Amino acid sequence: MTQSQSIHNSPIKRIPYSNAQLVFEESNASVKWRIDTLLSKEPDTVNWISQFRDNDILIDIGANIGLYTVLAAVTKNAKVFAFEPESQNFAQLMRHIVLNDLHENVVAFCAAVGESDQIDKLYLSNFGLGGSCHTFGDNLDFNLKKRPQTVNQGCISVVLDKLIQEGVVDSPHHIKIDVDGLEHSVIAGCQKVLQSEGLQSVLVELNTNLESHKALIPYFQDLGYVFSERQVELGMVKEGMFKNTGNFIFYKPSSQFSFDQLADSGPLLKPNQALLNLNHTMEKFHKVTIIDDPFPHFYIENILPPDFYTLLMKHKPQRQHLVDLVSTKRARGERYCNRLCLEFDDEGFSRLPPESLPVWNVMKQWLTSKEIIHGLVNIFGSLFKCQLAESGKKLTIKADVQFTKDIKGYGLGPHTDSPERLMSLLFYLPEDESLLSHGTSVYQPLEKGVVCSGGPHYDFDGFETVKTMPFKPNSVFGFIKTTNSFHGVDIINADIERDAIALVLKCIVSE
Repeated sequence: MTQSQSIHNSPIKRIPYSNAQLVFEESNASVKWRIDTLLSKEPDTVNWISQFRDNDILIDIGANIGLYTVLAAVTKNAKVFAFEPESQNFAQLMRHIVLNDLHENVVAFCAAVGESDQIDKLYLSNFGLGGSCHTFGDNLDFNLKKRPQTVNQGCISVVLDKLIQEGVVDSPHHIKIDVDGLEHSVIAGCQKVLQSEGLQSVLVELNTNLESHKALIPYFQDLGYVFSERQVELGMVKEGMFKNTGNFIFYKPSSQFSFDQLADSGPLLKPNQALLNLNHTMEKFHKVTIIDDPFPHFYIENILPPDFYTLLMKHKPQRQHLVDLVSTKRARGERYCNRLCLEFDDEGFSRLPPESLPVWNVMKQWLTSKEIIHGLVNIFGSLFKCQLAESGKKLTIKADVQFTKDIKGYGLGPHTDSPERLMSLLFYLPEDESLLSHGTSVYQPLEKGVVCSGGPHYDFDGFETVKTMPFKPNSVFGFIKTTNSFHGVDIINADIERDAIALVLKCIVSE
């Protein structure tokens, strides 16, 4: 079977990462969500795996559908022993092993791992692909409290120390334990391996509401492991059902791992960061004041959550990650060679450094989501409803997103944008306020009554500048496309970089 084939004919998702490509099968909405958030949901897990040495051995306990198993095996050529007891998830895990041609790197077991070898029931929180919070041996929820009767399946539990002693699995360099409440039971069955010289790190999800979990912290410290308080603090869930739950990465001081530098590196991605961004920006859009003269437009400051903006600035693409606009075939002409860009697609993201991918995958997930498209249409739709009045035709509104870096020599004469555009949002990303005068300008024709349906760029001489939007950090300039929405950028004569993200809503018309 080739990588392009799917066993169940579900859509295939390819994620470029670290000069490699991860291949997954989007079998249902839950699986799709897990795939889409692979690099953003648990950035500390991704960061941890990125520090593995090539050919390290990982034991993945609670592998679910195998996303981190695949990430380690593909990007680090790790040998992985993956354990997933739930039948549906195990089947998906196996499909991902096959799709990524990892049969020589990964061995998967449909079994639970615990403190004793036994045959019992696995109680399911739900029956379906991508589910979690299943418990072996007793019907408990994430907080180890009894829950109502649920679907169950027959299952076996194995002891990790015994498997290693008998040579069923190799002695690992790293262990990942994520079993939604029974982590203490898993650890009770791997006392010997935790004290082995070769084990370098253990990532374990702890629910610090539970005494049995809190007791594991000093236990690991007594064994000589350390952890980064910064890493734990930033990854800890602060609200909701999983409040006070997060990953603890215990590692030996002599190992290659380093997490303490996070204390000086600013914030990390939060769980559901794309949703946090969406909620923050939509609240801003709902409160915006629209200026009608000379065409509908607005300007908003602090458009992104401040901590995420700090993180975004740290991971801004550099020139070596970009291509000029002409090479994308979006535009023609010498001036466009001075606009460098990054398309929000697999090819564009493949040029980003691995440590930046989680941040930009959040941006892509957020800015291309149905939620932001529907939200913008609900708020601003009345301003461009006339453009949507194409009787007898099917209309689809899509988001087109691009990162741009304008350099010396770039300029854009007054124009109104192409006819299929409905509205544009320009998120400004300068380092500081030294480039305030380099924002996009709003123009008005000197000759009254001049309009343009879209297409040509005019000479500056025929227009007066109404205003220039301040090129201020964490701000956005937005406008509705009309026949008089003349805007542009004065020619850049200095050695500066004008960084922005352009989000354009386009109306695709079909018969």
